[in-house]
Amino acid sequence: MLLWIIAIGIITIILSSKGFIGVDSFDKNSIKKYSNYLLLFSVIMFAVSFGLSPNILLSEFIPFISNSNKKYLLKKLLFSLL
Repeated sequence: MLLWIIAIGIITIILSSKGFIGVDSFDKNSIKKYSNYLLLFSVIMFAVSFGLSPNILLSEFIPFISNSNKKYLLKKLLFSLL
């Protein structure tokens, strides 16, 4: 599942004005920077998921929930900067 999230992240960073983070702002550089942070974190979580693959429950839930929490925190940080 995280591979699909990474693929969507790459596509939205390239094609969307809201980026992978999903925030509409005049500061496009910040959106791109935070979208790249989220994409990097998604790749790291994919590696964690791969490392936890013997335990299916941990390999699915921990990376996915961590990625969702990171997106929330990055959005909150970006809104505080605006």
